[in-house]
Amino acid sequence: MIIRSALPFVIAIAPLLGAQDKPEADSVVGRGQEISSAVSSVTSTSVSPLLGVTLFGAYQYVKTPAASRGSLPFYARPRVWITLAVLLTLIFLKDTIGGAVPLLKKPLDALEVLIVNKASLVLLALPFMFDQVLPLVGLKSAGRLVSMFEPVAYAGSGLIQTAGNVGVTVLMIAAGIITTIVVWLVGHAIDVLVLLSPFPFVDVLFKGFRAAIVLAILVASMIDRRAGLFISLAVIAVAVLLFSWALRFAILGSVFAWDLLRFMVFASRGNLEREGGIPAFTAARIRGVPKQTFGTLTRDPNGILEFRCRRLGFGPARRIRLDDAICYEVGRGLLYPCVILPNRTGSGYALQFRLTPRYMGAEERLRSKLGMAAIRDIRLRKGLQSFLDWIEGTPDRSRFTAERRA
Repeated sequence: MIIRSALPFVIAIAPLLGAQDKPEADSVVGRGQEISSAVSSVTSTSVSPLLGVTLFGAYQYVKTPAASRGSLPFYARPRVWITLAVLLTLIFLKDTIGGAVPLLKKPLDALEVLIVNKASLVLLALPFMFDQVLPLVGLKSAGRLVSMFEPVAYAGSGLIQTAGNVGVTVLMIAAGIITTIVVWLVGHAIDVLVLLSPFPFVDVLFKGFRAAIVLAILVASMIDRRAGLFISLAVIAVAVLLFSWALRFAILGSVFAWDLLRFMVFASRGNLEREGGIPAFTAARIRGVPKQTFGTLTRDPNGILEFRCRRLGFGPARRIRLDDAICYEVGRGLLYPCVILPNRTGSGYALQFRLTPRYMGAEERLRSKLGMAAIRDIRLRKGLQSFLDWIEGTPDRSRFTAERRA
């Protein structure tokens, strides 16, 4: 609805796009190439800000003559892209060699999700986006952007032209910010998957796929700007479709990363006696509630399990009544406990909720507080099929031990 209502305004002011300090000789083709390059650059760096900004910075530094390097943007300064390259190398070592030491690697994964990724969005991806978008509206720096909004007296059509320029600038910057955040959220979800997964090979697999997308955009845009634009638009379209899921995953990642650091570094555990509900994330679509929705689990006086949540973490409160709590079991996992629903034969189960790492080792107290039937060992065996089972929440039938309680 917002896009549809804004479309006539965009069409009306589009001819003014190049009105600010742009030579009249700029052709339509030239403008199209500039926009294509900007879209490709912003998209690739949003997918992985550390990798994208490092590659762009090094490339721009190398291709710029030595006499002109003093005017390069911040990301093309050697102290920036070399520092980022070192950080990328350390992350790669953590994801490969570090897989042999899970007790050291998982806190580092948590720091990457909680701090490094969010800092890369604010300190790298967004400033890079401004550097790419502002020249499209004839501005060389953010300082010039501020000057556009200063009250200046114009006469006749000059006032209309200035208002049009301001409107175009605001729309393009807003589009750049939205694109950067939406694409970054989907790329960030890969690091959350790595944090949650007990499988060491997943790190290289997923992050390699993300790096391949960045390189595909960059190589395609160097060969043909239209190809780079096409791939970028495809990535943006997929990111928009996955936005709701990626936002829920970002919330899950932040909660799990903080909980994991508290548990593994500071030995902080949840206090079941004082907590009103047990923080949990849905692991499947349950009673219309999407996957990865954050909320709390409680048991009502009649023994029915209830899940309370808010849409996207801040919408109106919802209360979902589930089955009798005795129908569920607590799953003992490698990194965090879960709530599972056994099938009719009892040999398999469906993953229902992921609980936070603070409750590791407190499975019996969880079972007692929520009134569930048993504790089951659901720690997974190694292998690709086990990883696919873990993604889908399907049972690992080769390991079945349930501890029944009276």
